[in-house]
Amino acid sequence: MTGVDVAAAAIAKAKGRAADEGVQVRWVAGDVSSRAGLGLEPGYALVYDFGCIQGLANSARQEAAAGIAHLAAPGAKLLVAAFAPGRRVLLPRGMDQQDVIGLFGDTWDLEHTESASDATAPRPVRRARPSLYRLTRKGQADEPPGS
Repeated sequence: MTGVDVAAAAIAKAKGRAADEGVQVRWVAGDVSSRAGLGLEPGYALVYDFGCIQGLANSARQEAAAGIAHLAAPGAKLLVAAFAPGRRVLLPRGMDQQDVIGLFGDTWDLEHTESASDATAPRPVRRARPSLYRLTRKGQADEPPGS
């Protein structure tokens, strides 16, 4: 498992949680929109974006999506959690299904979308209408990365 974040404080907190759970993780401090600086090799079977891409500027979103496609093995799963688009003070600007397809549609097939609204979540989160997206990397499982 590999975790990537630009914020050292976030990595420190995640390291503590992983240690508490007995999970071994390779931690990479870096910008997800600059794949060259991450030092990661292709072949990941699962990629999970929990609200990162939705907060990036358009050009950075494109770079991050290209990096994810590069790192993912053919047939890999991509899970994306995002709020509905909108202007917010404390939450990212969000993405909807059309945004997800526009960003990932060339190399990924959208398989499933579902609302992640939860009555126990804080009101600003509920109002932002969170959704989960599951995509599959196009290509055969035995196809080399980048084909």
